Amino acid sequence: TPGFINNGGGNWGKKQELQISPSKVSGGAILADFPMLITEANVDGSIFSSAKTDGCDIRFSVTGSESNPEEIPFEKVVFSNQSIMSFWVKRTLSVTATTSIWIWWGNSRATCYAENDTYGTQNVWRSEYKGVWHLNETSGTRYDSTGNNNDLTDGNTVGSAVGKISGAAADFERDNSEYLTISDAAQTGLDITSQISFSAWIKPESSPGNWMQLCTKSDNVNSNSYYIGVRAWESNSNGFIASGDGTTNAAVWKKTTGMSNGVWYKYDFTYAAGASSNPTWYLNGTSIGATYDSGTRPSSMYDGTGPFNIGAQANVVNQWDGLIQEARVYAGVLSAGWVATENTNQDNPAIFVTKQALYDVNIPFVPTSQKTEGLTNPAKVTDTFPEFYATYDLLSVSKPVTAYQLQVSTTSTDWVNLVWDSGQTNFNEEVESGNRCPSISYGESNGLKFDGETYFWRLKFKNKDDVWGSWGDVSQFTMSKVPSLIFP
Repeated sequence: TPGFINNGGGNWGKKQELQISPSKVSGGAILADFPMLITEANVDGSIFSSAKTDGCDIRFSVTGSESNPEEIPFEKVVFSNQSIMSFWVKRTLSVTATTSIWIWWGNSRATCYAENDTYGTQNVWRSEYKGVWHLNETSGTRYDSTGNNNDLTDGNTVGSAVGKISGAAADFERDNSEYLTISDAAQTGLDITSQISFSAWIKPESSPGNWMQLCTKSDNVNSNSYYIGVRAWESNSNGFIASGDGTTNAAVWKKTTGMSNGVWYKYDFTYAAGASSNPTWYLNGTSIGATYDSGTRPSSMYDGTGPFNIGAQANVVNQWDGLIQEARVYAGVLSAGWVATENTNQDNPAIFVTKQALYDVNIPFVPTSQKTEGLTNPAKVTDTFPEFYATYDLLSVSKPVTAYQLQVSTTSTDWVNLVWDSGQTNFNEEVESGNRCPSISYGESNGLKFDGETYFWRLKFKNKDDVWGSWGDVSQFTMSKVPSLIFP
């Protein structure tokens, strides 16, 4: 079976290559460990009928090799029988050659990875990501996908609505003073003082005569670090405030953009604190710059004790009115190429990825009709070197098997402390699908004893492409018991 860590002992039935042309990657430099969006637009529609209903058998890899696919981390956000899916896959994108990602599914025995597994959710996101909130929950806590566990508490019942990306978005009602928050004591990594990037899909719904904050770290008194939001009274223009001491003469920047209410925008912001530094805003992947307005540019942003909010300032004022989805805070300055590529990928996944042909995975079935000395689970075996065989079951796309591994144990569950393990052993001839394999003799030199002991065994095959199938069901046999000789 393909070399995925968590396979449940089963096989994958389908695989499909997804290609990203270098023409879709902006900036002229490779984008290392890029979190790429894969949706229902990128995959054959049969996935919704042939994958598990929870999508826990879906895996991603660098190659389509069935012996060494080179698995890569991914996060499943949405997978439903309504033909909707949203996955984030970690992949380095080339600007000179086509990048491939293979998606696999159709293994009824596979289970979902834990968030902190090698190829699980948390490993999709580079360490610079301090918070990644998909905001697809319908209510209550909004969960952080990074290992920082910066989960946001729901303030005043933030609702949900259909998002820009497959799934839901958080729906903030300003009149109800709704927001999401985490205290300074509970957060990890959001007290950024130097370089920061913020991104989200936003859809404003009104233009009140004040700020509408997207992302802030502030108590609104004397512990104010940064505010990233929209100056609603200026035709929904962008605004940013950064303080060096938490209280006085904070620097203010703005950029008039004229965002319309009821329209989705990809909002990106980058800033590196410094005495002469200016932030950069991007709208729908395009840089629109920034205009310095007033105050003293800080050499570093204040490391205060105010809460971190999405959708408000200090839990109490300047609430957002509208939808937010895919909010992220990054401790660094993301490149213009990164921002533009994200927008291309997320705005229209169907044109960012070219899906290729769907393949059946060429995996041999597990052995069937397993026999010991020609019998099923015999109770009295009289040969100390018993013989075993099984049928290589028929599979329309299967290739002949050329090797096997057989293990014998004293229990049906312990396959570490073995009585005998054949290891990989070649057959003298290829075995075609539907045929019985040659008999395999017990190979331990001393043989087994006539002691009435019950043994358990299992078998798996390897095909001529060097691909292993799964272990067959555990079979058993019992040795005959010969009475002890009595001497006069």
